[in-house]
Amino acid sequence: MNITQLKLDNFCQFKEAILDLAHCNIIYGPNGAGKSTILEAVRVLLCAGGDKPGVMRSDIRTGEKQYKIA
Repeated sequence: MNITQLKLDNFCQFKEAILDLAHCNIIYGPNGAGKSTILEAVRVLLCAGGDKPGVMRSDIRTGEKQYKIA
């Protein structure tokens, strides 16, 4: 499976983000930039919602009611 685009809405610190991953095989940036969050979003997407208890609620951006990953 190849993930060519990732869209995040209200996921962790991302209000809205569309990431083009078609030609990407590395994610880099400074501490706190969201690299681990992107990997967590892929994990949640591939596991159809996650397998850790409570992970869904803790991943919602503060002040929002739900998140969306596509």
